[in-house]
Amino acid sequence: MARLFHEPDCDLYVIGMIGTKTRIDPDVFKANLVHSLLKHPRFSSLHVMEEEKGGETKWVPTKVDLENHVIVPDMCSDMETSSDKYVEDYICNLTKTTLDFSKPLWDLHLLNVKTSDAEAVAVFRIHHSLGDGTSLMSLLLACTRRASDPMALPSVPMMKKSKSSAGSGRWWKAFRQYSP
Repeated sequence: MARLFHEPDCDLYVIGMIGTKTRIDPDVFKANLVHSLLKHPRFSSLHVMEEEKGGETKWVPTKVDLENHVIVPDMCSDMETSSDKYVEDYICNLTKTTLDFSKPLWDLHLLNVKTSDAEAVAVFRIHHSLGDGTSLMSLLLACTRRASDPMALPSVPMMKKSKSSAGSGRWWKAFRQYSP
């Protein structure tokens, strides 16, 4: 699949956003990436094509310069739009640009702007050849820890189940009972 995702005009990215309860210190963030995300081979490798082997592709380990991957935009204190709209526009603009194939195919944008849901936002853009949304979210969450307990994994808010009508539940039970 990685080879398919590297065909010309096939720029597919997974873009995700994580809100935090505190402002993000870029230096601390970068220091922790070295011990977590960069240990994953695809996040520290280039996807290269070997012409002499008939266009076969392979992942080649490389040195990662975090300054080229962790972007901290200059936040204007007097933003013309609301902070929520600013984050939305920022992410929208990320979808209009491509990643540089001469370095590992991911970048991380740290937005220290207070939104209606968070004190700061981390936006990641990862080329789809590195993984799908579910596996990448699992990996990124596994790379984080709680501020209150640096050894504990973060908690993920759960959506409460909506109350369904009693008739609807009986219908599904009957359907499952008679399905092959």
